[in-house]
Amino acid sequence: MEHRSFGRLNRKVSALGFGCMRLPTLGKYNEMDEPAAIEMIRYAIDNGVNYLDSAHGYHGGHSERLIAKALDGGCRTPCPSGVAIPKNFQLLNHARVHGGSVAVLNRNLYAQMPKEKRADSCVACGKCEERCPQHIKIGDWLASVHAAMTER
Repeated sequence: MEHRSFGRLNRKVSALGFGCMRLPTLGKYNEMDEPAAIEMIRYAIDNGVNYLDSAHGYHGGHSERLIAKALDGGCRTPCPSGVAIPKNFQLLNHARVHGGSVAVLNRNLYAQMPKEKRADSCVACGKCEERCPQHIKIGDWLASVHAAMTER
């Protein structure tokens, strides 16, 4: 998969994105075929796609939840030091998407995580980034998670 620079953010984004507006259904737009849709999303990610296009209105608000299910536990690059990379990213994403009381709740959940699982336990070894098919700057993002989760 070819990746290109995304604006001035110094992030690499796949040349192809995966659209989540027309995921497989069970006959009705709001009733997704979850196993098939999750398989499709994971296939795209495993092949280098790191841009998923979604919106709350897709599939009656269910496509974003389905993406979360597809990504949950789906990190193919576990941290050799034991940092819970997907969980840290999930807390940041929920806080940014929902804000308000959800952001406060996520900051509290972060504070209660075992120290070795939190983003600030990243030792910047770079091993996760070397193996990441999406070319995500995981170390930079973990620093962003920690900053966001500890701001008051």
